[in-house]
Amino acid sequence: MVTYGQAYERILEYVQGLSIIDTHEHLPGNEKKRDPSGDFFTEYLSHYFNRDLISAGMPQGEMTKALDVSLPVMTRWRLCEPYWRLCRHTGYGRALDKAVRLIYGLRASTAAR
Repeated sequence: MVTYGQAYERILEYVQGLSIIDTHEHLPGNEKKRDPSGDFFTEYLSHYFNRDLISAGMPQGEMTKALDVSLPVMTRWRLCEPYWRLCRHTGYGRALDKAVRLIYGLRASTAAR
């Protein structure tokens, strides 16, 4: 009879031998699938982080404006910034902060200054 500990060790050894890469992407896989009218706000706010901003108190109407590509980027940033400051340390916020820094060379926490 196999004990719990033995079964655990067998499964662990098997799993550790697997070659898996999971980037868990939600962004378009390539440029052809990307909405050409969108920008970084539409990509960054189209997934989970928009819920962080709303949980931090951002009204849905302001979120709708933040996603409006016809408005200037700085106008849209100013809508997000007060709520960004409240939720930038969530998992999603930290990932976006890192992406903005690495891709655009900006610190999202100081982008409006």
